[in-house]
Formats: sequence, C-alpha cells, structure tokens
Amino acid sequence: MAARAHALLGDARACGAAMNQAEHALEAAHGDEPAWISFFTYEQLAAEFMYAASDLGRHNDVQRFAPSVLAASDGMQRRFVLASLTVAASHLGDDGRADDVDQACLVLRQAASAAVGLSSPRTASKLNAVRSRLRPYQAQPTVQALNHMLREMSGAAD
Repeated sequence: MAARAHALLGDARACGAAMNQAEHALEAAHGDEPAWISFFTYEQLAAEFMYAASDLGRHNDVQRFAPSVLAASDGMQRRFVLASLTVAASHLGDDGRADDVDQACLVLRQAASAAVGLSSPRTASKLNAVRSRLRPYQAQPTVQALNHMLREMSGAAD
C-alpha cells in the first residue's frame, strides 16, 4: 500500500523502494501470518505493482504485469474488471495521444462483458473515466462499436 501511495504522489523512487520492500517481505513470509493478510499473494503483489505503474503513467509496466494479474483473477470478477480497465487505460497513453485505441477498445469490451451484474461504484467510475479518454477518437470504428455495445448492454436506444 505504501508503493501505491507513493505512486499516487508521483514519487517513482519511493514507490520502487516500497515495492522492493513488499516483495522481500512476501518472500520472507512463512505462512504463519494472521488470517486477515492471507489473501496477499504474489498475484496480489503483481496487481498492486500494476496499479502503481498505472498511477505513475508507466504504461509498458502495466502491460508487462497484466497477463499474470488477469490470469490470477479467474473467479474474481471485480478484480478482473478493475485490472482490465487499468490495462485498457494503459493503451491510451498520456498527453492526449493514444498508443493503441483499437487495443484499448478490445480490452474495454472484455471488461464490460465481465462487469455484467457487478455493482461496484469504483468499477463504474473507472469504466467511465476510461471511456471519457476515448472521446477524441469517437469517429474511429472500434470506438463506435464499443459505444454501441455499451448502449445495448445498458438498454439504451441507439
């Protein structure tokens, strides 16, 4: 959590130090930790690293961590959707330039499909934030197809 906090503050150096410390602490764990921390596995650590990379704008790192995070999210719908939304955002880059709008739309389609039936304000907020970053590209066919799919999912008329 310290790494995430440092990332939100834009302090990449402190974030990296905290990530290194967390990785060493997890390696030193012997399985006799309290039950409240038992969920924190290497997969969870990778997810935290991915979110920290996203907060720092390190999109290549997000995409590097993504496969293991998404694979470890099997059966955890909310985690899969939040991770997918983070990955989709990473394809949109920063400073008003998109790296890969088509890939962002593909990942968003998968995330939206997986989010059906999920009632999570955090998920809805993140989905809306990523969609708003697609507005400059709304003339592109993949963005139009995504928007059409989302309207159909919400029951709104075209």
